[in-house]
Amino acid sequence: MRRISLRSIRLALCALAALLLLACLQVVFSGSLPSMPRSTPGGWPAFGGQRSEAENVLTRIPTGSEIGTPKGVNNDDNNYKYQTEAKLRQLTACMARGDCHPNAENVVIFATTHCFWAVFNNYVGGEGVWCNGMIDSLERQGYTVLVGKDDWSYVAHIYRQIPDMVKVIIGDDRPGSRFGRPHDYFRSEKRPDGIPTWKYFRFYYFSTPTGTVISNYWCVSAEIEWRTVGMPNYRNGTYLGYALEPPEETHTVPWAQRPNRAYILGKRVQYFYKWRDEPLIPADYITRAYHEMRKEIPDFEFVGGFIDDRTPKEKEELGEWKVPEGVRQLGKMNPTEFDDAVANSKAMVGIGWPATSPSPYRAIARGVPFLNPHTMHPHSKNEKPETWAFVQHDSIRYEAPPRVYQVEANNYDSFITALRAAMTTPSEPYIIPRLKREALDERMRNFVHHDWRSEAQRILTNRKNGKESEVGLGLGMFEM
Repeated sequence: MRRISLRSIRLALCALAALLLLACLQVVFSGSLPSMPRSTPGGWPAFGGQRSEAENVLTRIPTGSEIGTPKGVNNDDNNYKYQTEAKLRQLTACMARGDCHPNAENVVIFATTHCFWAVFNNYVGGEGVWCNGMIDSLERQGYTVLVGKDDWSYVAHIYRQIPDMVKVIIGDDRPGSRFGRPHDYFRSEKRPDGIPTWKYFRFYYFSTPTGTVISNYWCVSAEIEWRTVGMPNYRNGTYLGYALEPPEETHTVPWAQRPNRAYILGKRVQYFYKWRDEPLIPADYITRAYHEMRKEIPDFEFVGGFIDDRTPKEKEELGEWKVPEGVRQLGKMNPTEFDDAVANSKAMVGIGWPATSPSPYRAIARGVPFLNPHTMHPHSKNEKPETWAFVQHDSIRYEAPPRVYQVEANNYDSFITALRAAMTTPSEPYIIPRLKREALDERMRNFVHHDWRSEAQRILTNRKNGKESEVGLGLGMFEM
């Protein structure tokens, strides 16, 4: 008697489950429901009548907060799978009814840890702000967004089910990841149903792209490249970015009603010390400026919210670290409290770290100018930003007062001059055009619908013919 393998049994069960799901969908959507309107602006259909219990079970999407990772859990749960599979059921349902949003069958998968944290753990660091910005934009326009963590095995599993619908995959490529790396699941001669290399885009926050085997163009970033085409060392990454709230949703305080204070950017007290990097505005400059400014503005002060999250070993070896004299500690704040503290300041002061944070943009949008420090090469000139070395916020090195004051690092005269000007010169709220929602929405649409396949084919053909047109490390051959 012929033995039935375990694999055959599993395949049979999967097939049976699929048939049951289709049968259930047919019952739910075969006419027992009232006529369905077209989709809502948010991207999913609005139901005009009483929803059946079966429909709720099949199509309800659990939110990130409902199934977020509890504290103490080492991200080993499967919450991203619960949400992804619920979204796929909802997509199946609207396709069965024929009332999907026009963009719903264009699927974007985020296979990155930072986006997983942003969706399920309320992570609001720079990468989290970027992830939420991209996801909000896509969902605002009706696209189907799936989060696969950096679980490439699961991402490949989802891709194989709906290969033509998946337009792009934005993900990490981290050596040593327990989930593997994207190229482990790329299409190849041995893996004909794998992910096409040209559908994968590397997730990288900064404007210094480290692309894929195809090109740096296959690396997406939160920040725009400050160099322009033709300049030496121009890096041709793909800028997606994020958006700020529109003016009507941005809390501002009239300049004359704000306290005479400057907010110091940075959440760690370590930024004032030689920790991992030297501060560009030393702590003694802060104290010296505090005393000097109080001679002119008696109630002047620096404020900020700082924590000391060094390891116990670092604290034992390096001792207690405090904020400099002249800085009033506001403590740890949530995003709303932070925005309010900034809005009630007349300047935001960068001291070198964190680099390329979203916070200066949020300050400028509230009429609070940013002091942006930079270091110099021996050949650098202050009046030529393109010659500078490191800049705390690279993407605004060309912005000018009264919104941004460019400050030479370790130069007290440059610092106090900029601080004095910022504290005495009103600045109006301003959103940089590329940070408006409509600009982000346009970039995301263009990104999803761009003909990446043809671009990749052209690059590959040129490469096979000995002609290299791209910039990047690790360029090589790949399967289409």
